[in-house]
Parts: sequence; structure tokens; C-alpha cells
Amino acid sequence: MDLDFLKEVGESLKGTNIDTADEFEKALVARVKALRLRVTDLDIQYDKGVATVMGIAADQATKEKVLLAVGNVKGVARVKDSLAVGMSSKEQVELRKAAAARAGMASGQAKVVAQKAAEKARKEAKAKFELEMRRAAFKKELDARKKAADQTGTMHTVKKGESLRKIAKKYYGDESKWKAIFEANQPMIKKADLIYVGQVLRIPKV
Repeated sequence: MDLDFLKEVGESLKGTNIDTADEFEKALVARVKALRLRVTDLDIQYDKGVATVMGIAADQATKEKVLLAVGNVKGVARVKDSLAVGMSSKEQVELRKAAAARAGMASGQAKVVAQKAAEKARKEAKAKFELEMRRAAFKKELDARKKAADQTGTMHTVKKGESLRKIAKKYYGDESKWKAIFEANQPMIKKADLIYVGQVLRIPKV
């Protein structure tokens, strides 16, 4: 479920620079973790406005919230979904073992390169190598699972003059059901009247 967003609209992450991909990736991960959403092995790769989200979400609703939490950030124009949903503990263990095995295959080559640099440079090179291997392993393992598990929810981009009541009226024919939309977007929305033009919201079935 890949989603498009308005790149210049959304929450600004203080102290981050979108031109520094590593820094911005860490800030996006920190944002999701701060919301305490039930997702494990979370990893986000950012490149030129596109954020690829990887990991294991507890359920479909949590998956959609994670994607929106990342997309509704200033600087993100598109979110690519590589999240798995509802994997068993055994499946999670197998996935981690597969990622570790792939990372270990080329560890010898990484060691040769690392020994030529200072200790600090060696640690940085190894960390970067392992991260790329982990991402590659996740993408291969999760892409196959995603198609079967992916159940796209309804998304709505807020337009000028809209409120949760008006959006509820549009989708449900009853503005009194605005609370369903508010609750479906917790904890991203703090107050019902604090939505903004360009923000993407989950619209649950009622």
C-alpha cells in the first residue's frame, strides 16, 4: 500500500535536515517509536522525498498508522510500504535468521576493507554494510508476504474548509460519526480540530 503525500505539508521534525538522509531516517524512526505503535524491527530508508518503511506491524490498523505517521511529515512525498502484518513469533525468528545469514555471507569482504581504515571508520563501515544487508533481506522476504496480507484501507487527504464532521458526512452520511475517524488516527491527531490541509487520514469502516 504505497501512499502519496504533499512534500511541503506536514509536521516538521526539529533539528533534522532532509538533505542528510541518514539523519532524516533516524528522525522518522524516532517519530514512529514516540507514538508507541506496535511495530517491531522498524527500519526506514529515505531518498529524495521517498520513504520506504520496513518492519513487522501487529495488525493492519497499526500498519496504516505507521505509514501515515511517516507520510505526514514535511519532506516526505511518497511512502513505500514493505511492512509485514501479523507474523507469528516463529516467522519473525526465521526472518531475522535469514537477514543475519545474508549479512554474514559477505562479512569477510567487509572486514578486509575495514582493516585499512582507522577503528572509528571501521565501525562506521561495518554498521552501514550490515544495515544495507538487513534492508535487502527484509525487502526480499517481505515483498512476497505483503501482497497476500495487504488490505488497503480508505485514505482521505484533507481539503480547505474540511473538518472531521464534514469528512464523516462525506463517507458515512452522518457527521456525528466523526469520532470514528478521530479514534482511527490516534495517536497522530491530538485534538479533533487540529487537522490541516494536505494531511492524510485513515477512514475506517463503521
